[in-house]
Amino acid sequence: MSDRPTPETDALADSRIGMWQYHLPADFARKMERERDAAISRFESSQHARMELKRERDEARELARELRDALKKCAGVCSGEVMNKNSLINALESAKSALTKAKEILP
Repeated sequence: MSDRPTPETDALADSRIGMWQYHLPADFARKMERERDAAISRFESSQHARMELKRERDEARELARELRDALKKCAGVCSGEVMNKNSLINALESAKSALTKAKEILP
């Protein structure tokens, strides 16, 4: 038998006679209370994990946007659309920054 407390059951039950008003033995009610509490705990843990996955997904989307924008800048320079030193430096710095972030996130 688990040592976890069952305050709801204990408040309603008399260990000598059980929970007669609900027609349940006190031990059974305690077991159900513990199982309910464990299920609630697992649910809350899964919600936390879900929020963490959403945060990671959002970070990955932002990184994908940065990589796409850096690639567009580099493509513009390579295609001759923009032909000045500042544009080339800006494109390369954007690409370097985005790739550095990707390296930190990706395995």
